[in-house]
Amino acid sequence: MTEHIDHAREAVAWTEETMAERGAMNDDRAMLTTQLAQVHATLALAEQQRIANLIALYQADSDILDDPRFDAAKADIRKALGLS
Repeated sequence: MTEHIDHAREAVAWTEETMAERGAMNDDRAMLTTQLAQVHATLALAEQQRIANLIALYQADSDILDDPRFDAAKADIRKALGLS
């Protein structure tokens, strides 16, 4: 399994870099760091939507509790919510 990337944290880091170096950066570098922040923010939102969908599935289908594949989903939910 691949390592989890905290996209929200990455978005904040890229935004902070853009703001900290705003006078020293050329326009291309400023545009790049801003775009990277936006990409990570979008990915963070997608992750949150995935977690919301998994929670909704969990609530809608009680049969899923017997599905061993849901154990991995529960682990993802706990990790995304900072519970693990």
